[in-house]
Amino acid sequence: MSTAPAGWYADAQRDGHERWFDGRSWTEERRPVGMQQTNTPAGRLGWLPAATAFVALLVVLCGGALVLAGAAIDTVDSVVSSE
Repeated sequence: MSTAPAGWYADAQRDGHERWFDGRSWTEERRPVGMQQTNTPAGRLGWLPAATAFVALLVVLCGGALVLAGAAIDTVDSVVSSE
């Protein structure tokens, strides 16, 4: 079974309009034929922004963990050296 790729296709229910197919099913997103827009309808930017945000969060969390670990090691070193 083959399916069409996600994209804008002629709307069988409205002459002069296109409808967005998400690769699995038809959505309610429609536009007039010839209207220049991005490849994806509003709110459907895909996985890239979410993945970018996730990676940024991981970097911040890992950086914070390293700073805290360094502070803990410095504290232990100062306690041990003062004994």
